[in-house]
Amino acid sequence: DKLAKATAIQAIEELIWNGFDADASSIEVSVVLDSAGMGVAGVRVKDDGSGIPYEILDKTFETIGDSLK
Repeated sequence: DKLAKATAIQAIEELIWNGFDADASSIEVSVVLDSAGMGVAGVRVKDDGSGIPYEILDKTFETIGDSLK
């Protein structure tokens, strides 16, 4: 429910902050165009942070949208 209420900008902001929280020295945000090149199909956020251990992956994503940053 929280994820559905977040705007696209809030979701991208959260992913960028997650990179900073994981001590990333590089964070890249890219726009992915649709196959016709006429619209946006998605946004990709890539960082070189420490990552999330597989064992806590599900629990970690339960709190998407909770950041007050």
